[in-house]
Amino acid sequence: QSLTQKTSQRSSRVGTRSEQCYTMAEIDFLIIIGGYLSVCGGVKVATVEVDTLHLAAHTSDHFLSVTIDAGVIGEHLDPVQNFTPPRLLNMARLLAPAVWRLGGTSEDYVIFNHSMNASQSRLDRDVAVLTANQWDKINCFSRDAGWHLIYGLNALLRTKEGRWDSTNAEQLLNYTSNKEYTVSWELGNEPDLFYEHSGPNVTASQLAKDFKTLRSILNRFPSLGKASESFHVKLAGPDTATLTRDNYFRDFLQELGDGVVDAVTWHQYYENGHTAKEKDFYNPDLLDGLIGSLAGARETAKKYSPSSEIWLGETSSAYGGGASNLSDTFIAGNLWLDKLGLAALNNYTTVCRQTFVGGNYALLDRDLHPLPDYFTSVLYKRLMSSRVLYVKGSLDHHRTVRVYAHCSNQTNYQNGHVTFIVINLMNETVQLNFPDTLTNHPLHLYLLTPGSGGIQSK
Repeated sequence: QSLTQKTSQRSSRVGTRSEQCYTMAEIDFLIIIGGYLSVCGGVKVATVEVDTLHLAAHTSDHFLSVTIDAGVIGEHLDPVQNFTPPRLLNMARLLAPAVWRLGGTSEDYVIFNHSMNASQSRLDRDVAVLTANQWDKINCFSRDAGWHLIYGLNALLRTKEGRWDSTNAEQLLNYTSNKEYTVSWELGNEPDLFYEHSGPNVTASQLAKDFKTLRSILNRFPSLGKASESFHVKLAGPDTATLTRDNYFRDFLQELGDGVVDAVTWHQYYENGHTAKEKDFYNPDLLDGLIGSLAGARETAKKYSPSSEIWLGETSSAYGGGASNLSDTFIAGNLWLDKLGLAALNNYTTVCRQTFVGGNYALLDRDLHPLPDYFTSVLYKRLMSSRVLYVKGSLDHHRTVRVYAHCSNQTNYQNGHVTFIVINLMNETVQLNFPDTLTNHPLHLYLLTPGSGGIQSK
């Protein structure tokens, strides 16, 4: 993946209004071109119309976040080697601030035992042990990276009556509190699929009761979960795999009520990684499927848990570990940038990318070298703020040129700058026309193009 920056002259002059992202000073457009451009074929003209007078939505400073699968615990934290490699830490710091979710299917087969050592960290094929030493290293990594850890507790520890057995979780919470670690929590991964993973069939109603139990336990540890004034999520869930299967997502929230979880979470993938094709990654119809899902989950959460944030708690291009030589290549940037654009417009405050390392959909390969979406993510962090602007047509279907806009990140740019993401799904050059109100100021152009391996280059 090549990354070039070009500067040219455009012009702009707009007035001021409360909560808008500019002043009468210069407006710099920082445009990320996702997808690919070609000199072949005709030139398509796309007109960009953006409302700079009103904010369409707010995200958060940890909007772009990541996951690491809990399976690394049972593998002695391989390939991340107890979270100690300097390269891993350096790569993580460039994405700060961020939430990182340590969870996934394996979380429901992990128990905490502070008296065991790392060599004992796998009891058998199905149960892994999180030792105190491992937990210490995980939390040190989180602190040094500038990330906030959200850890998934094992929900398959059940009593004979079918309730969640909180005994082991309380041991971990006590240890965490005594060490003064700042951690937030989840309970169970994709409970709507428990029966497919040979686990017990935990109903939505029962899981809601279990969450209430966990919340009452967490209330005994007021320091846990609060990282800063801008981050107040202590408990998140339910982390369902779908929004519609057996109405689990809706029924859970309805039974749970408001004030139990601080963030409502669900998981999203576009397709099966074992059957995905290259053409899928620039198919607007595939990308459009996310539009209704984001809005539907948001409205359900708003109805039953109105005080909660809404998160994509785990998401990537393709499930099943990702699509080899697709999810980890340049072409995957189309899906990643479009997802970030759509989620921001829908007032999602966090999007957790599966994964930071591990699998074919990771931001880093197994040698901890960056893959294309890592560079895209770093650039997004540097340029985009939490203040979202509305681009006309950005929620329409069948768009082959997809445009999103935010006020620019004031860590790197002064107030008055706007950042656009432009994704070109076509194999032809696109000419962008901006309105006269957005002209006569410097334009910083970050043009992302594939390397010598084409759109499947790494």
